[in-house]
Amino acid sequence: VTMILVVYIKTYSSDQIYTFLDWTVSYTTEECQQIYSANPLNYTGPETSFFDADKYACGPVPNNNSGSYLTMLSGDGLMF
Repeated sequence: VTMILVVYIKTYSSDQIYTFLDWTVSYTTEECQQIYSANPLNYTGPETSFFDADKYACGPVPNNNSGSYLTMLSGDGLMF
């Protein structure tokens, strides 16, 4: 017997999520370092940041059309 349970909780609209992802790709490396730092409001430099591009979604996506998270016109885009 297999049971599949799906829970759907809507907090944000698809338009809001698209806007959030659009903001995310607009950040520079320096802005990402500030966002992912111990104290982003009193940022003193990259030495206080724990930003790691391999772990955190921030800034443009390499090899994607316009750096977007939402694209089918990118490398590996047709794999879906």
